[in-house]
Amino acid sequence: MGVLMVKKLLITIAILAIIGGFAFAIAMLSSKLRSPEPTSAANVPSSVNVSVATEEKATDPTQHDTFDIEFAKKLLLYHELAAQLDNFAKLNAIQPEVRSFAEEQSSYNTEQSNVYANLLDSWEAKYTRLADFPKTTGGGCSGYPTFPGMLPHADVNAYLQTSAAEVDKQYLALMTKHHDGITLIFKAEGDFIIYGELIKMRDSFFTSQESETREMKQMQEQYGYV
Repeated sequence: MGVLMVKKLLITIAILAIIGGFAFAIAMLSSKLRSPEPTSAANVPSSVNVSVATEEKATDPTQHDTFDIEFAKKLLLYHELAAQLDNFAKLNAIQPEVRSFAEEQSSYNTEQSNVYANLLDSWEAKYTRLADFPKTTGGGCSGYPTFPGMLPHADVNAYLQTSAAEVDKQYLALMTKHHDGITLIFKAEGDFIIYGELIKMRDSFFTSQESETREMKQMQEQYGYV
């Protein structure tokens, strides 16, 4: 084979190699364009993200727990103490309107205390009543829990020894304080109860408290006790 033929052959081989390289590169690029990139949580559009919602366990309104028991115990004592204040004013208040209000409240608070006692009995929960605590001079009780919402022993015992001329004024003042104080129990514990009937009683009671407080404050203004 002549030198010229060899040169032509080498040139041809070189050209073919170059063409082949270009073809391979183009094929690889086409394959890259056709193949989708791997997806990850970072590049998946939010519209297709799937989130699993954590649902709260539905509360069974027929069940109760420790919060319900403790709440009922406190409301029982609260109503019994209120009834004790009512009974004293019912017998000793001078103003007919104050006596009438005290009589209505005495019936209501006695009824409510029995409702809570019956509820606790149905749960077979142990509890104490106001009468279980020692009596003091004037017929008051000492030793009962003074949790938020319950009047101090000294205030109650002083009221039960109030002179007739001061009963109306002291009764309205003390009962207004007693009503205002119970809101502390609702704020601290009311949201934790789960028993359906107790929740209804809580909501109904809170509404009645507001109405009674307004009525007492109106009487305080009417008789010049403020």
